[in-house]
Amino acid sequence: KTLVAMSMYLSDDFTGARTFSEQAAASMAKPSEQLLQINLRCNYELNDRAGTMRALEALVRHYPAQKYWTDLLTNQLYETKSDRDLRALYRLMVDTNSLSRPEEYSEMATTLMTGGFPNEAKTILERGMAANAFKGDALTRAQGDLQRARAGADADRKDLPGADAALAAAKSGNEMVAMGKLFFSSAEYAKAADAFGKGLAKGGVTDVDDANALLGIALHRSDKSAEALEAFGRIKDPKLGEIARLWKLHIESGNQAAATPAPAPTPAG
Repeated sequence: KTLVAMSMYLSDDFTGARTFSEQAAASMAKPSEQLLQINLRCNYELNDRAGTMRALEALVRHYPAQKYWTDLLTNQLYETKSDRDLRALYRLMVDTNSLSRPEEYSEMATTLMTGGFPNEAKTILERGMAANAFKGDALTRAQGDLQRARAGADADRKDLPGADAALAAAKSGNEMVAMGKLFFSSAEYAKAADAFGKGLAKGGVTDVDDANALLGIALHRSDKSAEALEAFGRIKDPKLGEIARLWKLHIESGNQAAATPAPAPTPAG
């Protein structure tokens, strides 16, 4: 089946090769990596972004190599607009080692600062600095951003010792979620998950979908992946739901790096 699909692809029958490879892959418990790559290339040649995303998701599910994760999340980045959704996506890029470009570090830090996660923003910028991601004017801007993030992180650090008592005294779901964000930004994920869970159970949370996304990430980072999947599954907003689906894919695939990807087919001539 892979040979038939490749023959159609090399004959420039991209529509036929895509249809054949999709049907062939659907009939297999684990399609060959090369068959899935042919399907990916066909979608690319046909300029079908949605098809390209589906093909990359199939590759990640069966062959979770670093390259496929990076390509998948970079494509998703083009479709993601709101700060809330970007935060969820960038955190997945961090967990899959897909964050690399200076603008990604900078935008992630900016959305974290505006969302009330200064310590997390500081960590991301420091990681970008350590990776020598910034050059020239970008480095100057990043240094300024890092200074502001450190100031915010210092303020959060002063609030952290009283956070357990504040959570216990909280009267509303929003107050509990706010404590969860403080714990989350400080990488205390088990405490963050507890606070988000209590806030959602209390009710009246302004952005339930965001709280569930944060809960899912905190649970996953606390090695409670089954509970994380449930949290991501409760997200109702379609746009954030797309990113939640990718988080679930990350959890289900275990993000185990596959062997070196098989060579992609190249057109004849």
